[in-house]
Amino acid sequence: MPMSDSSLDDYLELAESRLASFQRRYTDEVPFSARPLFDEILGELGVALWQLRISRDDAEREARVAERDRLPTAEREAYFEAMVENAPDIVTVLEADGNVRFESRAVEPELGYGPDELVGRNAFELIHHEDLPEVLRAVERARGDPSRPITSRFRFRHRDGSWQPLESVARYVVGPGWFVVHSRLCRAPA
Repeated sequence: MPMSDSSLDDYLELAESRLASFQRRYTDEVPFSARPLFDEILGELGVALWQLRISRDDAEREARVAERDRLPTAEREAYFEAMVENAPDIVTVLEADGNVRFESRAVEPELGYGPDELVGRNAFELIHHEDLPEVLRAVERARGDPSRPITSRFRFRHRDGSWQPLESVARYVVGPGWFVVHSRLCRAPA
């Protein structure tokens, strides 16, 4: 009969507790010559318990992803829209040429623009001219290695005309040829 998640958690906690207790109780009684083997066995048991807990966590995560992926398309889109629109970061989808395809609502309190004001506009035109060459190099690095997110810092024009320091993490999405960019203002430490 399979264990419930709570009974598995209870079992793991009990096993970890007993292992620690056993180690405390018998460490001093093990002859010095056998101590390395004793420590190795206890270490292996600890690793096995840790791996069991990680495996269970991975299985739970995979089940949540599978459940999400079974949602009908409209629900899945609503799920991702809610996630993006409620994220504290500014989430931008850029076409390969820099034109804004999507902008999250988080842009308004940070940079003064409504999302619709930026959609269709070229984001590179709003980056400070001194920072643009480095940003374009970062874009090419992201395109060259889609598996690796690229971080860059630059100044972006606020709707009021001031320059705001942003830190952005971009990843290139090969299929559609878009960049997904998460940005936030670089605030000075308090």
